[in-house]
This record gives sequence, C-alpha cells and structure tokens, in this order.
Amino acid sequence: MRLEGETREITALFTDIEGFSAATSTMGAVEMVARLDAYFALTCAIVLRHGGMIDKLVGDSVHALFNAPLDQPGHEAAALACAAEILAATEVFARENNGFGKTRIGVECGPAVLGDVGFGTRIDYTAHGPAVNLAARLQEANKALGTRICIGPTLGARVPGLVALGEIELRSFGRLPLYTLRA
Repeated sequence: MRLEGETREITALFTDIEGFSAATSTMGAVEMVARLDAYFALTCAIVLRHGGMIDKLVGDSVHALFNAPLDQPGHEAAALACAAEILAATEVFARENNGFGKTRIGVECGPAVLGDVGFGTRIDYTAHGPAVNLAARLQEANKALGTRICIGPTLGARVPGLVALGEIELRSFGRLPLYTLRA
C-alpha cells in the first residue's frame, strides 16, 4: 500500500539539540548513542502523547507533524503544548546529562503536501510545503535570537484563539530575513 499525495493543513514541529556538533567531538560513540536514544525516547513520547506523528529523526532532530496522516482537531494547540512540554522535559534531561539535550524548537502551521515519497524500498511518508520549511528555519532562528521556541506568523496569529490569555506569552521579533541561493 502506498499513500499518494494529498494537501492538508498541518502543524510542523522541528527540534534540535543545542551544541550537538561540539558534543559529538567530546563524547565517545557508545555514550553518544546512549544519550541520543534516551533523548529520542523522551521527546518522541511527548510528541506521541500530544497526538503528533514522528515524521523522521535526522541527526539530533525530531521532525513531527500534527494533523497527519489522520485528522486531529486542535492540532495547532496540541503542537504548542507539545513544544512547551518538550522544552520543560529537555531542560531537566540536560541538567541530568551534563548539559546535553537543551533543545530549540520551531513550529508553524499551514497547508502541506503529504504522501509516500521515495524510490524502490526507500519510501517515506513525509510532508512538503512552506509551513514545513518555515518550521525548520524557525528552529534554526532560535540560535541567533537567543530563544528556545519560535513559532511562525500563521500559528502566531491563531494563538489567541487557541489558548487562554496568560497561558502563553508571544513576543514578536518583526521580520526575519530568509535567503535563497540562485544558481
């Protein structure tokens, strides 16, 4: 069975471990794999608890989707609650693991194309589209901004309707430059 393409509204969540590249040069292979396994067990369990789907694990990153492949009413709020829980849990994890595991998160919602993509036996259900790309870039923007969770403008505009006032504080960083390379 292969899931052909469909367009649907999703919320994409991307994580990244702060200082991971530096940690790889100081940890032994066995320790690195053990810590990554423990980190992924923690963060992936949180995603699943909030109804998200693990799209993939790439290096030290979790790519998660909400409202895919099945309908998930309230997926935006679920992704925000997931991000907050991952942040809190990985702060504790990092304290217990010599700083390893501090996490940056990017979240955005919008339409995406989903389906099984690949070649031969390497088929992967995944999402493509501006919201997915922006969530990845927002995760990365945390580095420059000194923040831990960045959400996109579409999700940010929906937050007042998703959570009670006082539960979440949004701070606008204005426009952020995003670049593309043209060949």
